[in-house]
Amino acid sequence: MLDSSSPKMASASSQLNAVSHNRFAALATEDMDFCAGGNDTTTTNTINDQEVLRSTGRTAVTVRGNDYTQATSRDGKSPENNEAQAKRMVARITKASRMPLNLPREEQKIVIRPRGGLFLAKLEADIVMSAVITAANVPKTTAKADTICINPTQNIIVISTPDEERARYYASVRSLYIGGRSYETHAYCTAPHGTVKGVIRGIAVENTAEDLHENIVNQANPQALEAHRIGNTTSIVILFAGTKVPNYIKYGSIIVKCGLYRQHHNVCKTCGKIGHRADVCPTPETKICFACGAPNPTADHAARCKPRCKLCNGAHATGTEGCTNKYKVPFVVTQRRWERRNAASAFSSQDFPQLPPQQQNEAYLSKRGRSRSRKRDKSRRQSASCGRSTDGKRSENMNYNHNQQRPSNVINGAQAINPQAANRNPLNHVAEAKDNTIQSLRNENDQLKRCIAEQRAQMQEMNAKLNQLINAQQQQQQQQVTPPLSLSPPQSQPRPPTPKENNTNSAMEGRKASLQQYIKQSTKRPDVIILQETHSETPPTLPGYRSFAKPPSARTVGKGAGQGVCTLVKKNLTSIDHELLPSGAIEHSTVEIVTGKRKRRKSTFIINVYSNPKHFQQKFRTLVHKAQQLGGPNVTLLCGDFNAQHTAWGYPYTTAKGHSLYDETMDAGYQLLNDPNAPTRNGTSSQRDTNSDLAFISTASALRGVTWRNTGETLGRDHCILEITIPIAENTQRAQQQQIIDWHEYRKKLEDNVTESP
Repeated sequence: MLDSSSPKMASASSQLNAVSHNRFAALATEDMDFCAGGNDTTTTNTINDQEVLRSTGRTAVTVRGNDYTQATSRDGKSPENNEAQAKRMVARITKASRMPLNLPREEQKIVIRPRGGLFLAKLEADIVMSAVITAANVPKTTAKADTICINPTQNIIVISTPDEERARYYASVRSLYIGGRSYETHAYCTAPHGTVKGVIRGIAVENTAEDLHENIVNQANPQALEAHRIGNTTSIVILFAGTKVPNYIKYGSIIVKCGLYRQHHNVCKTCGKIGHRADVCPTPETKICFACGAPNPTADHAARCKPRCKLCNGAHATGTEGCTNKYKVPFVVTQRRWERRNAASAFSSQDFPQLPPQQQNEAYLSKRGRSRSRKRDKSRRQSASCGRSTDGKRSENMNYNHNQQRPSNVINGAQAINPQAANRNPLNHVAEAKDNTIQSLRNENDQLKRCIAEQRAQMQEMNAKLNQLINAQQQQQQQQVTPPLSLSPPQSQPRPPTPKENNTNSAMEGRKASLQQYIKQSTKRPDVIILQETHSETPPTLPGYRSFAKPPSARTVGKGAGQGVCTLVKKNLTSIDHELLPSGAIEHSTVEIVTGKRKRRKSTFIINVYSNPKHFQQKFRTLVHKAQQLGGPNVTLLCGDFNAQHTAWGYPYTTAKGHSLYDETMDAGYQLLNDPNAPTRNGTSSQRDTNSDLAFISTASALRGVTWRNTGETLGRDHCILEITIPIAENTQRAQQQQIIDWHEYRKKLEDNVTESP
């Protein structure tokens, strides 16, 4: 990008006008739409006035874009049958709008758009060159290193220069003096090579350019280079480094969906031609009907006007809503199609079998029993007096009959010479390459699975050792304490636990040991720990924490038992247990954490939720509304394993369950904290990584210091540990000023003031 600090470059750098692709050939057609000097690109469907020459064999055919309806009516065909002709015309104009391929990619490109009816196609090239160099105040000796190109289809001038200073001079051109007249121009710099444009929608018009740059071009979006609003709309065009546009970007603190930017075909509303826009129209004095193309329309022309689109041949004005060819195909999409086509059509030497040796050929011919006169090298010449027809159909029929009458032993002989050639497919190497890639991926996947299995075995072994140490320590503590004598009668022994309960308890003990080890290694112990799927009727406990748990049996509504949820709070924090939905269908636990004293008392509500993925018809309306009523103006954190699919948090599709969660949280004013690009659950070989663990916060004021981080640590499970930090304002108590008494001074003054009694 150019230096925007220079006064000559202030207007040029403020424009984000182009997307640079892997070649500069399509720069003019793919990149020149987005810079009308503040005009809205949604209304810049402009077209060109130049003649497009296409070569068909050895004959040059001139295609004019001035009156498409008349051209299509000459052949006697109906407008419905001319859709293919309209597409061909658009393709020819797009091809004619391209710039030369020999422009260096690393150089900077400047576009000059002349206004006031300057017809570049009718001017000599040296006149345009002299006018541009003179207007830019660039010496002719140094200007020889630059390249100036005229695009007659778009009626623009493109300059390529390797020097940044000269690029600023070219971008500062505001007028061209040609033929004794001064023409107003608009110049701007295009984006550098290796970038692509994306678009986001729904950004308020009140946001200034500085606000857009601050909220988009930051560390949260490392690929974003520049952002620019499209006219006065709510759509923002973003320039990204590379050739891929991310699906989502972060605008400030909110996640916004981003898509590939597609430009309109240039359609001029002044002269009605395709290829250029109205601001650079070379014939601004032309008056036509934009809908049907009729010249000099009268006042009553609207009654008999029959619109016809020049892009799709539809019954509407050119390039309006409903046009199937309204948008251009982005160059990155075209490039990917080329790559796929080239990969499919690439052949190797293995696809062409070698010819048999001369000895095998002679043996093969002798085996056929033919005479040696049939083995001559030269074929018999066709007689010049042959009166047979040589049309295409006759030759095709002859070839077909010749192939049908070929004896079967010839084919069998060919198979005997090279048996692999009979069953060889020209695209076999592509399939073989894919098979090799798949096999290598499978081998790598198997190796990763073995490594994961070894790590899990090591973790289980470490957990078992930790459990043994913990049990031994607990037994020693119990032996040291002497139990009191009991005078009560002996009670019945409790029933032994079932095998299922034993497995659940052992699994929970293993998770407990891993969690204790993780907390011990952390720099700061968490104040609150939220767990789902405990699978235990006994509340999980940790030293130094108070447990608020809901066992699986607490779920009594709906089909199937629950999985259990638990919230652990530090004992030094004041915590209160609440019940939102007694015996509700959705497993949850609600804990209020109280901070501060007296008038400065504040509460933070934490709602731990688990929704089984099998319960795909669950609704969150009652839960969210109850949480909103309970929390009120306080900070409320709604988090847990929801298993609700929605595109807002990274899923490729939306279910009814995810739609319900999204609608209810948005209506209640909750804000999503998750990053859709950081999955919280690791997938398997047949499943992708997902975002089943979500976190919503109620008040927008709390977002100033709230942070959400995916640690990536799983502790041998498939869910990652998430870290959420909510800042709480500390109470600033006024320190009491203590008065210090100097007793020595007090005694001295006392002695001086005491008088002896008579």
